Amino acid sequence: CNCRCTWNGVALKSTSCYGFANMVFYRLFGHTTYSKTTKVISNISASSISSSYLYNLFTNGTVKPGAHIRNSTHSMIFMGCDSSYIYTYEGNYDGHCKVGVIRRTWDEMSTYLKSKNGISYIQMPNSYPNTNPPTNVILSIDKSLFCYLNHQNI
Repeated sequence: CNCRCTWNGVALKSTSCYGFANMVFYRLFGHTTYSKTTKVISNISASSISSSYLYNLFTNGTVKPGAHIRNSTHSMIFMGCDSSYIYTYEGNYDGHCKVGVIRRTWDEMSTYLKSKNGISYIQMPNSYPNTNPPTNVILSIDKSLFCYLNHQNI
C-alpha cells in the first residue's frame, strides 16, 4: 500500500499508514511529522497501558486532536474522544489500504495498543493552532480531504 508519498509536491518520506498519517498531519498543521514537532509521549510499554491510563492521557490536555500516534507497526491521527470512545483517523487500518474513522472503546484501545507492544510515541506540532483548543471534541475531516483520500468526487 502506498498512501501518497508526496502531497502537493511535499515529500512525505513515508508510505502506507504512516504516509497517510503524515499527509493528514501536513494538511492540518502545514508541515510533516519530520519537523516542528514534539513527542509528548514516548516509549509507553504494553504493561503500562490500561483503559484509565489512556482516558487520562487523552482527556487531560496532553494530547490534542490532530496528534500523530505511533505504535510498533501502525500510525493513526487522534481525532477526539468522549467518556466512552476514542476516535482515530487511519490509513491501511485493515492491511488493504482502507481509510476510515475508527471508534474504539477505552478497553478496545487498551487491548489494541497492548497487542502492538504499547505506544512508541505521540507527536504534536510545536505550535498548536489554537492555544486553548476545546477538550473532548472530535476533529472534523473536511469533505474534500475525505473525498480525495477515498478517490471520490462528491
